[in-house]
Parts: sequence; C-alpha cells; structure tokens
Amino acid sequence: MGKKLNAHDKFIFVLTPTVIIIVFVVFIIIFNYVSKHG
Repeated sequence: MGKKLNAHDKFIFVLTPTVIIIVFVVFIIIFNYVSKHG
C-alpha cells in the first residue's frame, strides 16, 4: 500500500471532515433557534 495520495484523494480527505463540521454547526444553530423561538 505504497500508493501516493493524488490531489483528488487529498481533496476528499480534507473536504469530508470539513463538511461534517459545517453540518454539525448548522444543526446546532438551527436547534438553538428552534428552542428559543419554538
């Protein structure tokens, strides 16, 4: 398994945790909004 990561693999590797974090933060913001205004 000495295959080097190409640009696409690095992009996926960086992008996936970023998307998870963004979705998590958006979910928290929506949850806070609903609990204040709901």
